[in-house]
Amino acid sequence: MEPAELIATLAVFLSCILLLIVMKVKRQIKEIQLELDLIRNQTGRADFTPYSPVSDPNQGQAVSFNTSSEKIKVTAFDEQLLLMVQQGQKIAAIKKLREVKDMDLKSAKLYVDKLEEQM
Repeated sequence: MEPAELIATLAVFLSCILLLIVMKVKRQIKEIQLELDLIRNQTGRADFTPYSPVSDPNQGQAVSFNTSSEKIKVTAFDEQLLLMVQQGQKIAAIKKLREVKDMDLKSAKLYVDKLEEQM
């Protein structure tokens, strides 16, 4: 194998490795964003998004409701998701969340499950 071919092969190999690393980091960022959204909902800071890279169509439209002993703030979009889950359309709710928030399947399912637990 000539040096030019070896260098080209090595460059392709390194590019593939870097691509895998970037994909993993993107997935981790989405999972962290999901956790941050859940924390914001639980603490009543759902409308506070100073560093959000993705525009939220429901920003500032938080709606609160009472559960057993604590008050949880949920956005209007979260209420739509909860309504879909209550109507037996959990898969449709996950799909809608993935479309709006550009989430992967695992993160969207986790988010909807957490919302369902808060009902």
